[in-house]
Amino acid sequence: MFRNRAFSLLELLAAMAVLTLLLSLVFGSFVMATRCFYETSTRQSAETELRAIKVLLQRDIEGTSFWQVGSATRVTPQGERDGLSLVTLDDWSNNLNYNVTSQRPDWNRYVVWYATQEQPGRLIRQVIQPPSIPINDPYLNLGTNMNDIDPLANAGVLSSRTLSRNVLDFEVEPRLQNGSVRVRARLYRQGLKRALSNTQVEDTLEVTMIFRPRNTWPVI
Repeated sequence: MFRNRAFSLLELLAAMAVLTLLLSLVFGSFVMATRCFYETSTRQSAETELRAIKVLLQRDIEGTSFWQVGSATRVTPQGERDGLSLVTLDDWSNNLNYNVTSQRPDWNRYVVWYATQEQPGRLIRQVIQPPSIPINDPYLNLGTNMNDIDPLANAGVLSSRTLSRNVLDFEVEPRLQNGSVRVRARLYRQGLKRALSNTQVEDTLEVTMIFRPRNTWPVI
Protein backbone atom coordinates (compact mmCIF):
# COMPACT_ATOMS: atom_id res chain seq x y z
CA MET A 1 0.00 0.00 0.00
CA PHE A 2 2.86 2.40 0.83
CA ARG A 3 4.55 1.66 -2.51
CA ASN A 4 1.38 2.44 -4.48
CA ARG A 5 1.10 5.83 -2.77
CA ALA A 6 4.77 6.65 -3.51
CA PHE A 7 4.33 5.68 -7.10
CA SER A 8 1.26 7.91 -7.42
CA LEU A 9 3.14 10.84 -5.89
CA LEU A 10 5.97 10.45 -8.39
CA GLU A 11 3.45 10.35 -11.22
CA LEU A 12 1.84 13.54 -9.92
CA LEU A 13 5.21 15.32 -9.73
CA ALA A 14 6.12 14.19 -13.23
CA ALA A 15 2.76 15.34 -14.58
CA MET A 16 3.16 18.72 -12.91
CA ALA A 17 6.64 19.10 -14.40
CA VAL A 18 5.34 18.30 -17.89
CA LEU A 19 2.42 20.69 -17.42
CA THR A 20 4.77 23.45 -16.24
CA LEU A 21 6.98 22.93 -19.27
CA LEU A 22 4.01 23.05 -21.62
CA LEU A 23 2.70 26.23 -20.01
CA SER A 24 6.15 27.81 -20.29
CA LEU A 25 6.29 26.96 -23.99
CA VAL A 26 2.79 28.31 -24.60
CA PHE A 27 3.56 31.50 -22.66
CA GLY A 28 6.83 31.99 -24.54
CA SER A 29 5.08 31.51 -27.87
CA PHE A 30 2.42 34.02 -26.85
CA VAL A 31 5.06 36.61 -25.89
CA MET A 32 6.88 36.16 -29.19
CA ALA A 33 3.66 36.35 -31.21
CA THR A 34 2.57 39.49 -29.37
CA ARG A 35 5.97 41.14 -29.95
CA CYS A 36 5.91 40.28 -33.65
CA PHE A 37 2.37 41.63 -33.96
CA TYR A 38 3.26 45.01 -32.43
CA GLU A 39 6.46 45.34 -34.44
CA THR A 40 4.74 44.35 -37.71
CA SER A 41 1.82 46.68 -37.02
CA THR A 42 4.19 49.58 -36.32
CA ARG A 43 6.21 49.01 -39.49
CA GLN A 44 3.12 48.61 -41.67
CA SER A 45 1.80 51.93 -40.38
CA ALA A 46 5.04 53.69 -41.37
CA GLU A 47 5.07 51.97 -44.77
CA THR A 48 1.48 53.06 -45.46
CA GLU A 49 2.35 56.66 -44.60
CA LEU A 50 5.43 56.59 -46.85
CA ARG A 51 3.46 55.13 -49.76
CA ALA A 52 0.90 57.93 -49.53
CA ILE A 53 3.70 60.53 -49.45
CA LYS A 54 5.39 58.92 -52.46
CA VAL A 55 2.22 58.93 -54.58
CA LEU A 56 1.52 62.61 -53.94
CA LEU A 57 5.16 63.67 -54.32
CA GLN A 58 5.49 61.78 -57.59
CA ARG A 59 2.39 63.49 -58.96
CA ASP A 60 3.67 66.94 -57.99
CA ILE A 61 7.20 66.46 -59.33
CA GLU A 62 6.31 64.70 -62.57
CA GLY A 63 3.74 67.36 -63.39
CA THR A 64 6.16 70.27 -63.01
CA SER A 65 9.08 71.81 -64.91
CA PHE A 66 12.63 71.25 -63.70
CA TRP A 67 13.63 74.84 -64.46
CA GLN A 68 11.19 76.12 -61.85
CA VAL A 69 12.15 73.61 -59.14
CA GLY A 70 13.53 75.23 -56.00
CA SER A 71 15.10 73.73 -52.88
CA ALA A 72 16.24 74.97 -49.48
CA THR A 73 18.69 72.95 -47.40
CA ARG A 74 18.19 72.92 -43.65
CA VAL A 75 20.59 70.78 -41.63
CA THR A 76 19.57 70.61 -37.98
CA PRO A 77 20.74 68.54 -34.99
CA GLN A 78 17.59 66.49 -35.55
CA GLY A 79 18.42 65.74 -39.19
CA GLU A 80 17.78 67.07 -42.70
CA ARG A 81 14.64 69.23 -42.83
CA ASP A 82 14.78 70.59 -46.39
CA GLY A 83 12.22 72.46 -48.44
CA LEU A 84 11.09 71.83 -52.02
CA SER A 85 9.12 74.15 -54.29
CA LEU A 86 7.46 73.27 -57.58
CA VAL A 87 5.20 75.00 -60.07
CA THR A 88 1.75 73.73 -60.92
CA LEU A 89 -1.68 74.80 -62.18
CA ASP A 90 -4.77 75.58 -60.15
CA ASP A 91 -6.84 73.67 -62.71
CA TRP A 92 -5.23 71.29 -65.21
CA SER A 93 -8.47 70.96 -67.16
CA ASN A 94 -8.86 74.70 -67.81
CA ASN A 95 -7.74 75.57 -71.35
CA LEU A 96 -7.03 79.15 -70.26
CA ASN A 97 -4.12 77.83 -68.19
CA TYR A 98 -2.18 76.88 -71.33
CA ASN A 99 -0.21 79.07 -73.70
CA VAL A 100 -2.15 79.66 -76.88
CA THR A 101 0.88 79.23 -79.13
CA SER A 102 2.94 76.50 -77.43
CA GLN A 103 0.10 74.78 -75.54
CA ARG A 104 2.43 74.46 -72.58
CA PRO A 105 1.23 75.28 -69.05
CA ASP A 106 1.19 78.90 -67.93
CA TRP A 107 2.14 78.12 -64.35
CA ASN A 108 0.01 79.91 -61.77
CA ARG A 109 0.64 78.15 -58.45
CA TYR A 110 3.57 77.04 -56.32
CA VAL A 111 3.56 73.78 -54.38
CA VAL A 112 5.84 73.74 -51.36
CA TRP A 113 6.97 70.69 -49.39
CA TYR A 114 9.02 71.05 -46.22
CA ALA A 115 9.75 69.34 -42.92
CA THR A 116 9.51 71.26 -39.66
CA GLN A 117 12.41 71.21 -37.24
CA GLU A 118 10.90 69.73 -34.07
CA GLN A 119 11.66 66.12 -33.14
CA PRO A 120 10.08 64.30 -34.82
CA GLY A 121 9.10 66.86 -37.45
CA ARG A 122 5.98 67.33 -39.55
CA LEU A 123 5.92 67.03 -43.33
CA ILE A 124 3.96 69.95 -44.76
CA ARG A 125 2.53 70.38 -48.26
CA GLN A 126 1.18 73.80 -49.21
CA VAL A 127 -0.20 75.47 -52.31
CA ILE A 128 1.09 79.05 -52.55
CA GLN A 129 -0.33 82.02 -54.44
CA PRO A 130 2.52 83.59 -56.50
CA PRO A 131 2.99 87.38 -56.59
CA SER A 132 2.37 87.38 -60.35
CA ILE A 133 1.41 84.96 -63.12
CA PRO A 134 2.43 83.22 -65.23
CA ILE A 135 5.34 81.92 -63.16
CA ASN A 136 8.73 81.87 -64.86
CA ASP A 137 11.12 81.40 -61.92
CA PRO A 138 11.53 79.12 -58.91
CA TYR A 139 9.92 80.23 -55.66
CA LEU A 140 12.37 82.85 -54.39
CA ASN A 141 10.87 83.06 -50.88
CA LEU A 142 11.12 79.35 -50.13
CA GLY A 143 13.92 79.67 -47.58
CA THR A 144 12.08 82.30 -45.54
CA ASN A 145 8.55 80.95 -45.89
CA MET A 146 8.76 77.65 -44.00
CA ASN A 147 7.28 78.36 -40.60
CA ASP A 148 8.13 75.59 -38.13
CA ILE A 149 5.55 76.55 -35.50
CA ASP A 150 2.51 77.52 -37.55
CA PRO A 151 2.64 76.58 -41.26
CA LEU A 152 -0.57 78.54 -41.86
CA ALA A 153 1.36 81.70 -40.99
CA ASN A 154 3.38 81.34 -44.20
CA ALA A 155 2.72 84.00 -46.83
CA GLY A 156 0.31 83.30 -49.68
CA VAL A 157 -1.01 79.96 -48.40
CA LEU A 158 -4.06 78.78 -50.35
CA SER A 159 -4.16 75.29 -48.85
CA SER A 160 -2.08 73.35 -46.35
CA ARG A 161 -1.81 69.69 -45.36
CA THR A 162 0.22 67.85 -42.76
CA LEU A 163 1.25 64.59 -44.41
CA SER A 164 3.24 63.16 -41.51
CA ARG A 165 4.09 63.95 -37.90
CA ASN A 166 6.96 61.46 -37.73
CA VAL A 167 9.72 62.93 -39.93
CA LEU A 168 13.35 62.37 -38.99
CA ASP A 169 14.83 63.37 -42.37
CA PHE A 170 13.51 65.05 -45.50
CA GLU A 171 16.35 65.67 -47.94
CA VAL A 172 15.90 67.26 -51.37
CA GLU A 173 18.39 67.25 -54.27
CA PRO A 174 17.53 68.63 -57.73
CA ARG A 175 19.87 67.02 -60.29
CA LEU A 176 20.70 69.23 -63.24
CA GLN A 177 22.70 66.51 -65.02
CA ASN A 178 19.55 64.56 -65.87
CA GLY A 179 16.74 66.91 -64.88
CA SER A 180 15.50 64.80 -61.98
CA VAL A 181 14.68 65.41 -58.33
CA ARG A 182 15.94 63.09 -55.61
CA VAL A 183 14.12 63.01 -52.28
CA ARG A 184 15.12 60.99 -49.23
CA ALA A 185 12.58 60.60 -46.45
CA ARG A 186 13.04 58.85 -43.11
CA LEU A 187 10.11 58.38 -40.78
CA TYR A 188 9.92 57.46 -37.12
CA ARG A 189 7.04 55.43 -35.81
CA GLN A 190 6.23 54.89 -32.15
CA GLY A 191 3.73 52.10 -31.70
CA LEU A 192 1.71 50.85 -28.78
CA LYS A 193 3.24 49.51 -25.60
CA ARG A 194 3.80 45.77 -25.45
CA ALA A 195 1.23 44.19 -23.19
CA LEU A 196 3.67 42.19 -21.06
CA SER A 197 6.88 44.22 -20.85
CA ASN A 198 5.27 47.69 -21.02
CA THR A 199 8.04 48.77 -23.40
CA GLN A 200 7.38 50.99 -26.44
CA VAL A 201 7.55 49.61 -29.98
CA GLU A 202 9.71 51.91 -32.14
CA ASP A 203 10.82 51.71 -35.75
CA THR A 204 12.32 53.86 -38.49
CA LEU A 205 11.75 53.49 -42.19
CA GLU A 206 13.70 55.23 -44.96
CA VAL A 207 13.06 55.54 -48.69
CA THR A 208 14.87 57.34 -51.51
CA MET A 209 12.76 58.50 -54.44
CA ILE A 210 13.88 59.90 -57.80
CA PHE A 211 11.34 61.53 -60.11
CA ARG A 212 11.74 63.45 -63.34
CA PRO A 213 9.57 66.47 -64.19
CA ARG A 214 7.74 65.80 -67.46
CA ASN A 215 6.87 69.39 -68.34
CA THR A 216 10.44 70.66 -68.56
CA TRP A 217 11.08 73.05 -71.41
CA PRO A 218 13.63 73.44 -72.89
CA VAL A 219 14.19 69.73 -72.42
CA ILE A 220 17.31 68.63 -70.55
